[in-house]
Formats: sequence, structure tokens, C-alpha cells
Amino acid sequence: MDLIGIKVVSPTYGEGTIVSQTVNRVDIQFGVDKRTFAYPTSFKLGLKAIDASIQEKILGEIREIEERQRQLEAQQEAQREEARKARAQAQSQVKVEPKKTAAPVKTVKNRNVYTHTARLSGKPMYFYVFQGDTFEQESAGGYIWAPKVNKDGMSMHHWERLMDIRKGDLVFHGWNGQINAVSIALSPFEEGNRPNTFNTVNQWDKYGRAVKLDYQAPCPLTNPVPTKTYKQEIMRICRNMKYSPFDKDGNGNMGYLYELPKELAKIFAQGVIAANPSLAQVPQIHDLISI
Repeated sequence: MDLIGIKVVSPTYGEGTIVSQTVNRVDIQFGVDKRTFAYPTSFKLGLKAIDASIQEKILGEIREIEERQRQLEAQQEAQREEARKARAQAQSQVKVEPKKTAAPVKTVKNRNVYTHTARLSGKPMYFYVFQGDTFEQESAGGYIWAPKVNKDGMSMHHWERLMDIRKGDLVFHGWNGQINAVSIALSPFEEGNRPNTFNTVNQWDKYGRAVKLDYQAPCPLTNPVPTKTYKQEIMRICRNMKYSPFDKDGNGNMGYLYELPKELAKIFAQGVIAANPSLAQVPQIHDLISI
């Protein structure tokens, strides 16, 4: 949709006019001040077209994007379910020969068990969380949250990773291929029921883990940072990671929370500051880029 020239209103900046547009952002002139907003997500988070019919068309685009994402997630879950059934069927067909003599029992480690990262004393860790539609509820509540198990009772490494976060750790928040916020962990994880403000899909367990975060202003970022800007660096740094936040092509992996290598966290922090200079005053970001 061509939005150049459209009048909009922002809760923060007041009335303005869209002066330029790309696939995933719009530039808006507010008097002498020009600001960049993520498109179309900002129109769900407070930005509004003054013309009601145009606003409804934009919200329709958002609903279509969300529906495609839900369909993709449902398709992927169906594929995982088929794979689980195939494994179960294969295991049921394995013929077990009776033991003729007693033998020592061997301990077999479950290869699917997530091994938590060993922390260096006094050193912060860095994380990347893929939030999507949950960002609005989680940022408003000052936390991130994940269930302990899925509907089949299985744990996921990208959910268990909440247990690795400690006070002072730096978290980058992403959706739609962009870094849209940064936060500082206020405490280690806590277990409990899903927060009341968190409206998530029904198939997730209601009991899980939460980490309280201090989302740094501006939130969301006035100028989100597309991760594709650093595609080559992402591919180089993440290629040998077992649980990488990004795939071999530099795109975000399916999952929720991932550890972020310090080198890549520093690159992201530099990009965030370049686009949003006020965040240079955040101690954890200042310390990271000074390393």
C-alpha cells in the first residue's frame, strides 16, 4: 500500500505525515523532526492513520501477516507431530531379544537434554529472544515468559534457556527480521503460572518460567535494526554453534530464546546505538561496545 503523504498521529510525537516508505518501515515528518517506524507493526503498537479507512487497511495487512505466521507454525507443528509418530512406530517395531545372562546396566544419556552454559564469574551473558506477537504483552509487563513443556510434555531447549539468565544480562528483542528493543535482566528466572497479561496460544502449558526485564526506552526502538544488515557476520559467527539463533543463511531460527555470542552481541549493540544514540548511555551496552 502506498502511504506517502498519509497523515498519521503518534502518542509520543503527535500528528505527522509519511514522507517515505520501504517494505518494512515508514519515515514520518513531525514538524521539523523526522522519525522512522517499523511497518506495519507500529500501527498495532500506537501509531495510527488519521483516515479510518486507511488505518483499517493497514490493520488488515497485520492480520494477514499474523494469519500466515499462525499457518506456518501450525504446519511446522504438524510436521513435528508426524516425525514423532514415525519415531514411535519405528521403536515399537524393534524386536528385543530376551537376555540369556545378567549384564551390567549401562547409563545412557539423553542426547536431547539441553546442557546449560557455564557462566564466567562476574561476566554478563547476552541473549536474543524472538517474540513476534508476544512482544506487546511482554514488554508492557516487563518480562519474557515460556512454558516448561509443550502439549506433549516435552521440554524445548529454547524455553529452558530462561534458566541461564542472571541479573545484569543484556537481551536483544527481535521480530519481523529486526532488533526492536533491548532490555536488562532484573533477576534470575521464576517459576509460576503464565502472567495474566500474556495472551498466548492455547496449546502451550499454563505453567512456566518468567524473567523480569527492564525494557530500555525507547521501546519499541524508534529506529529498529534489520539483522540482515549483518548477514555475513551472523553466518561467520554462528556457523559452528549447536544452538544458534540464526540459520546457515543468516535468518532467524525457529524458537524463542537463544544465547548470543559476545562478538555478535557487540555488533548488534553498535548497530542499535548508531540508529538510536540515546541507548549509548545504558551501562551494559556501553561496557559491551567498549570491550
